This record gives sequence, C-alpha cells and structure tokens, in this order.
Amino acid sequence: MGCFSWDCPACHHSIRAAHATNDVSAWLSEAVLVEPDGNTFRGTYDGYGRLESRGGRELDLSEGNGEPCLYHQACFDLLTYMNRVSTPSRSARDQGHFVGEYDPKKPHSLGDVAALAKFADDEAEAARKARDEARAREIAEYQAVRTPIPFWLARGL
Repeated sequence: MGCFSWDCPACHHSIRAAHATNDVSAWLSEAVLVEPDGNTFRGTYDGYGRLESRGGRELDLSEGNGEPCLYHQACFDLLTYMNRVSTPSRSARDQGHFVGEYDPKKPHSLGDVAALAKFADDEAEAARKARDEARAREIAEYQAVRTPIPFWLARGL
C-alpha cells in the first residue's frame, strides 16, 4: 500500500513513520489515538497505518471506520481536556515520510505547539500558492498557442 499518515490536529505536522525521524524529531512518531468514546491508545507509528505500544500491542488504524483522530503524544500531553478535539485528522501531504531535512524540536509549551501549527499552515499556504501559480502559467501556455486546455488542468485536478 505504501506510506501514509495524518496530521496532528494541534500542531498540524504529520505523524511520522519512526524510520523518517532522527534524535531531534523522534517525538513526531509517538502518537495518541483518540477514539470516539474518549479512550486513548499510545504508540509509535510505523508509517503503514499501525501503532505499536511500548508493551508490544499493535493497533492497525487502516481497519477502522473512517479516519482516525491522531495527536503527537507531546502535543496531546500539553493540551488541556477542553483544547482537545476528537474529529478525524486530515491526511498528511508528506505521508509521514517524505519530510526532507525538516526536523522540528519537541514542543514544551502551548506556545511551542501554536508556533509549530503556524509554521505548518504557512508552509501549506505557500505550497498551495506555488501550485496555483504553476497551474496559471501552464494554462497561459495553452492559451498562447490556442490549444484547448486539458480537462484535468482546467479543473485543477
């Protein structure tokens, strides 16, 4: 199936596969699943839909109904009960694996979590803007030679 993951609802960074971390970013692979009834399961994410607890118990997130609600343990532990949401996490653009050289430090305060979320949101907006600009340039190239614009490009697929 390949690598896939979800974004933490607190810091908006992906739950990383353990093999896509280093000493600084290892905290990004330590996750908390929040179930609809409020129960939690803590474990290390493998990048393929499974959390493994310290005791060796494994939970396959791809077998459930719908998308899971996953937090980084560090973020979850900093939030108060009132700040936590139990809505499904969104799919991670970097699939929890293709992260480049970006290795953020573990948050130690709610301010740190907010700063991580702002950074992630700013990066996502910059990527969206770059995609839109590239699409506009490509459409302009088709229009310059009076060639029909392909459906997938016109629709932004």
